[in-house]
Amino acid sequence: MSARQRGVAAITAILIVAVAASAATIMLAQQSAMVDQATLISSRAQADMYARAGLDWARGVVMQDTRSSNNVDSLDEAWAQPIVGLPVDRALITHAHGDHARWGSRQYLGAREGELVLRTRLGPAAAIETVPFGEPVVINGVRVSFHPAGHILGSAQIRVEHAGQVWVVSGDYKTEPDPTCTAFEPVRCQVFITESTFGLPIYRWQPPRETQQAHERIGQNRKL
Repeated sequence: MSARQRGVAAITAILIVAVAASAATIMLAQQSAMVDQATLISSRAQADMYARAGLDWARGVVMQDTRSSNNVDSLDEAWAQPIVGLPVDRALITHAHGDHARWGSRQYLGAREGELVLRTRLGPAAAIETVPFGEPVVINGVRVSFHPAGHILGSAQIRVEHAGQVWVVSGDYKTEPDPTCTAFEPVRCQVFITESTFGLPIYRWQPPRETQQAHERIGQNRKL
C-alpha cells in the first residue's frame, strides 16, 4: 500500500469515527431531551392528579357539612381541621422505596419478604412488624393482608376488607415476572387504587429477561 493510500485510509477512518461520534452525541442529546420531556409530562400529570384529589376531598367535606351542619358552621367541623399527615401511629408499607417508606411513624407493618430491605431503609430504631403474603391481620376490625406486587423484593399490594367491602392499594407493581421478587398476584376487589407513575404511553420497558442478560454481559466485560 502506497503512502497516499495509507493517508486516504487514515483520513477515511478519522471521518468514520467523527461521524459515529457525532451520531452518538446527537442520539444522546435526543434521549436526554426525551427524558426531560417525560419528566415534565409526568410532573404535570402528578400535579393534575393532586389538584383533582384536593377538589374531590373538598367536595366530600362540603357535602358532609351540608348534610350534618343544620345550617350552622363552627371551627370544630371537618372542613376547618388540618389534613393529617406523617407521622402516623401505624403505617402500612407497600415497599421499601423512599417515596413509600418514610421515617417518623410509631409502627410499621409490611410484607415479610421485604423485611430486611425495609429495616435497612428505616433504620434499627423503627418498630417494624411483618407478615407473610396472604396472611390476614385484623386492625380495629379491619382485615388487612399483603399480596405480591412484583415491583421489588417484598413489594406488596395491600388488601383492606371491612363491612363486606374489599379495597386494594397497589403501590408500585409490575405484571411481568421478575427474578428478583415474587410475581404480581391479581387480587379480586370492589375498588382498586393503582399507582400510575409510569403509566404514560411514552414509557416503554424491555422484558426483564433482556435487562438481566444485559447486566450479565456488563458483568462479564468488567471481569475481562
